[in-house]
Amino acid sequence: MIDQKIVEKLAQLSQLEFESHEIEEIISDINSIVQFVDNLQAIPSDELDKIQLDKHPENFENDFNADSAHKSLSVQEAVKNSKTHADGEFIVKKVL
Repeated sequence: MIDQKIVEKLAQLSQLEFESHEIEEIISDINSIVQFVDNLQAIPSDELDKIQLDKHPENFENDFNADSAHKSLSVQEAVKNSKTHADGEFIVKKVL
């Protein structure tokens, strides 16, 4: 169980200051969290581990398309719909 002494030590380590009524709220909140985690740990997870094992990121393979050469746009085709271009280059407003 979390008590006032532990919360005060945590406050000191984290360089925080709490009023006495805040410490009581923190104690209650932390104890609720600890109780929730204890309840989760009580759930049998043997079957769950087997089910989830195939969904682990280490078991995925990248499914990228193979690189292949293909015809790309010519300079004229690339800039033809641009409002502002010159010498085959896009002209944009200065940002900085």
